Amino acid sequence: MLSGGGARADHVPDGVFGLPTMGTAVVHRHASAGGQDTMKGTPEGSRVTSGRASARSAASPALVAALRVIAWLVPLGVLAQAVLAGQSTFAGANLIGLHGGLGHGVLLLSVITAGLAWVTRTRTVVALLATLAVAALIGQTGLGYAGTRTGLNAASAMHIPLGVLIVGLTTVVATWLTIDRH
Repeated sequence: MLSGGGARADHVPDGVFGLPTMGTAVVHRHASAGGQDTMKGTPEGSRVTSGRASARSAASPALVAALRVIAWLVPLGVLAQAVLAGQSTFAGANLIGLHGGLGHGVLLLSVITAGLAWVTRTRTVVALLATLAVAALIGQTGLGYAGTRTGLNAASAMHIPLGVLIVGLTTVVATWLTIDRH
């Protein structure tokens, strides 16, 4: 198969939607690069290092930027929920409905964060932590409903420390996504 400039390329099969499969790289053997492996879409002569690193570089910069912003909205949303719950509990304001509604929004943002973490092929540990955050937020939502609708004090007692854990976990995910160079 001939590619641009008449260089011969031995192509490694692509995965879904033309993206490399997890753990593989799209590699071309270019005669003009001295027969060395180069990665598709990179300047000739660029060396392929690891399949996982090259697969991660396939994500668009706009998608990665969106992921970082959305990831930071999750811990900020959970902190806003803590403020609303505190105002409702100690200042007499009736903000529990707003607290719950914001919780649904935070859960949605967390699902989007986890999904984008997998789609952009960020580090597996970060994608797993983002998925764990979704599970924790689902549990948190259940505890919130159990505490307010049934008056179950044990559910409310677990709701607060789980919220603290979720803030920490989602902050780790957002920080890792921010400092990791895709």
